[in-house]
Amino acid sequence: MWLHAAKIFCLPGLCLCSVVEADLQIPATHFTAHCTLPDAPGGDEANVSVAEKPGIYIDGGIHAREWIAPAVVRNILLNVLHGWRSRAEPYASLVPLYNWAFVPILNVDGYRFTFTNNRMWRKTRRDNLDGSYGVDANRNADVDFCKNGASSVPSSDSYCGPFPFSEPCMIATRDYVAATRGNIKIYWNMHSYGQEIILPYAYSPTEVRLACLPAC
Repeated sequence: MWLHAAKIFCLPGLCLCSVVEADLQIPATHFTAHCTLPDAPGGDEANVSVAEKPGIYIDGGIHAREWIAPAVVRNILLNVLHGWRSRAEPYASLVPLYNWAFVPILNVDGYRFTFTNNRMWRKTRRDNLDGSYGVDANRNADVDFCKNGASSVPSSDSYCGPFPFSEPCMIATRDYVAATRGNIKIYWNMHSYGQEIILPYAYSPTEVRLACLPAC
């Protein structure tokens, strides 16, 4: 089980990141045989996937102002760990079947900015070199890049970025997913706006057929 901590994306000395990191050290310490906290992008995360098991990946906080999303991801993580430790169902059956990856705060620089400067900040904190800041990391992947629902205007809250995967948090996410060699079966990007479940992509209204994983 992989606990992808905020320290991966934050600068040393940021107190908010330190609090999140310390919080995640608790389950990692209590469940050392099953949890890892990688140290930096491009480092341990490339080696933490185990190819023989399907993967479940859950992240939150890609939009900085949606504070409840990181808290929910953290609580899911703790419920999974403590449920498995107590051998309560369905955790006792589900946990051993999958590789679990949790990223409570994906957009750490933007998340910190909502506490220090602008509560409603949404994007990353990239300097766009035109007087504006930030990229909407949720529109920074390479699938239908900068099409429906995205903007090429840097000052827009939906600015897709200068090119796909321009943001460090998205690069790290891409590299982790690629390292699993297609083994991730559930990718859950947690938001707190809209009260919707969107599958598989937000840019397309196409209806999809859902298949159930074993023991789900």
